[in-house]
Amino acid sequence: MTMTQQFQKTSTRDPPEQTALPAEPLDVRIFNTICLLIMATSLATLIINLVVASPLREFVYSITAIVISSVIWYLSARRQQTERLRTPLFLLFLTLLSVAWFTNHGALGSTPYFIIALFTAGMVILRPEYRLTAMVLTLIWMLGLYYLSFSRPDLISEYESPHQQLVDIGLSVFVCLVINTLLVYTIIKEYQLEKDRSERLATQLKEEKEKLEQLLEEVNVLRGILPVCSFCKKIRDDQGDWQPMEHYISSRSDARFSHSFCPECGEKHYPDEH
Repeated sequence: MTMTQQFQKTSTRDPPEQTALPAEPLDVRIFNTICLLIMATSLATLIINLVVASPLREFVYSITAIVISSVIWYLSARRQQTERLRTPLFLLFLTLLSVAWFTNHGALGSTPYFIIALFTAGMVILRPEYRLTAMVLTLIWMLGLYYLSFSRPDLISEYESPHQQLVDIGLSVFVCLVINTLLVYTIIKEYQLEKDRSERLATQLKEEKEKLEQLLEEVNVLRGILPVCSFCKKIRDDQGDWQPMEHYISSRSDARFSHSFCPECGEKHYPDEH
């Protein structure tokens, strides 16, 4: 098999197995993970409400949060609508937490810790061009909620007892710390996985490029018009030297010659045997 044939076979066969890349982009995977973390946080608040015997409205908030996060996760992971869901997710939970602010002892309750967790998640899920504006507005909104907590205490529903307040805040702080830790861990892990995949792919592409370049260097192609002697069939090279046809072709390709004779020449030179 000549090198040219080998090259053609190599170029037409199935490509080598490449490093598997995830079907979803990095930001989509992170968004879906954050939806799951919000879902877990909402479930944790439901359990906290059971522990501290919160009013019914607090259970409604937790169940609403679970439903919202589940629907958004489904639309993002199964329906590929992530880009349309970033801002609605943030605004829906900011609104829900703002309502809970007034029904859960305001600035002295557990809601501020969940708003801080949402603030952290918003820095990740919102589009870059909206992040700064959204974060500034969120900070202003939180300052407004703090102001109302102390200027209009009649709007705030307090805990039934100091013990209920202590347990609720303690458990909520713990949940928020865990969720924020998992959020940071997830982002770092996903970025590291993406970096590793990119490096493996770059290495593989580099190796394939080197193999292709080496193969192309080894492939010698005879092209153009060859000056051939009409009598002896020698071929003139670029230096003006006349070379036997076999030597000329063999030195410029992977073709090798074996000598035999055709039937016509056999009859001409060996008439007794034909």
